[in-house]
Amino acid sequence: MASLTLPVTLIMPCHHIPYNDDAGAKGDRECVELPLRKSFLSLSSFTYQLWFFVNLFSIVLFNTFFNSWISSISSTGDEAWVFSSLFSVSAFVSPFISPMPGFAIDLLTKRKLEGLSPTERRLREMRSPALPSLALTAIVAVMYTCLFFRTPAAVYLGLVCLMLARPSVIAVGNSFVRARFPGDHFHRLIGIYGTIVSVLTVLQYPHFLWAQHDYYGAQGFVIAMLVVSCVQPFHLLSNTYLRKVVHMEQTTLSSDEITAPLSSDVGNKKSEAVQCLSDPPQPA
Repeated sequence: MASLTLPVTLIMPCHHIPYNDDAGAKGDRECVELPLRKSFLSLSSFTYQLWFFVNLFSIVLFNTFFNSWISSISSTGDEAWVFSSLFSVSAFVSPFISPMPGFAIDLLTKRKLEGLSPTERRLREMRSPALPSLALTAIVAVMYTCLFFRTPAAVYLGLVCLMLARPSVIAVGNSFVRARFPGDHFHRLIGIYGTIVSVLTVLQYPHFLWAQHDYYGAQGFVIAMLVVSCVQPFHLLSNTYLRKVVHMEQTTLSSDEITAPLSSDVGNKKSEAVQCLSDPPQPA
């Protein structure tokens, strides 16, 4: 639905975020009282910030160099017009692709869940964005590598990769944040990550100046950063780390369940004592 509304409205629709927890598990997720600081300063948070920034920054740089790139390839003005028109078409088609990463994560999460313990279900949920994140990084790397080649085939391949990658970075990223961190941290973390990326995007200007003097060195640096950003999907394959995360969530949830009834009982006893003191003495 979001893909259908984007071309005809000025309001940006919400991206598809898989929300396939069952009622009990979802209730437990929302009740986890972890401080925001622990989520933001975690290993998953740092690797995600790196992955999110590098992939979005690569797309921004590809758009920045696109006009000069096709100008050096085109032999006639008509050929340059064709490339520019295809760039516009890819931008129009991109919103229709935005739900696909979410559907893929849904399928990976729901696959063979029968008979799994709650811990294994949680591990499967947190691990589900790993494959889409890795595939998306590979697509962005292929797209950016096309800038090294000055052939029409490279332009066509780069535009296809751009069409797939541009809407998928935010869709996959939001899905990861929703699956990895407590639900009440989602909006705040998305706002923090978006602010950080917006500030760091100004680095495109010094990168552009660098490319004027050393084109292949500047573009090769971006490819190297894309390879480094793969640490984000790979860290989700560590059972040791993910089990520590699940244990921390379960410990926090268990402590909340223990302290809540105690505080309620204390309050009831206190109210009963106050009521007894305020009641007048009854005659014997």
